[in-house]
Amino acid sequence: RLQCGYWRIQAQPDHAQAGDTRHAERMIEGAAQGALPWFQLNHHERDSVPAAPSFLPGGRLAANRALMAALEKLRGQSL
Repeated sequence: RLQCGYWRIQAQPDHAQAGDTRHAERMIEGAAQGALPWFQLNHHERDSVPAAPSFLPGGRLAANRALMAALEKLRGQSL
C-alpha cells in the first residue's frame, strides 16, 4: 500500500535473517508488480529487477555509506 518510491538498502548478511536475502529479492519483485512511483535495490538501476542482485557488505560503516550515497542521490530529485 505504499504510495511513494521504495529504495531498499540490503546487505549480505541480513541483520535479521543472516545468510538469506531472498526476502529482499521478493520485496523488489513485488514492488515491480505494484503501482509504486518507482523502486530500487541498492545501487542497481531504478525500476529494474536485477537477475543477480549485488548486496552491500555487512556492518555499520557500509550501511552508513550506502545510506549517505542514496540520500545524496535523492537530493533535488522529484520523488
